[in-house]
Amino acid sequence: MRITLRRTGGFANINPPPMVVDTSTLPRDKADALHQLVEQAKQVSTTTGQPSRGTDRFQYELTVDDQGKQHQLRFAEGADPALSGVVRQIQSLAKTG
Repeated sequence: MRITLRRTGGFANINPPPMVVDTSTLPRDKADALHQLVEQAKQVSTTTGQPSRGTDRFQYELTVDDQGKQHQLRFAEGADPALSGVVRQIQSLAKTG
């Protein structure tokens, strides 16, 4: 599974390059944990319960490519704990590895 996370917005509107994690390169336990977080995130409706958009809020686009099947989510910072969890995990894995 290849997961791409793009972040836009924020106070300065500085858009870093997308973070990419390929679960086939991760240790089994980390890959399994990320798979679980992604599956939970897919179940979240990103159109309800979002905090109001503002110039200082980050916007995220999460693209999951799983053996040619793509799933994409767009959501605002703080939209749902499941979405925040997958963002934190991807940020952590992209930094370390």
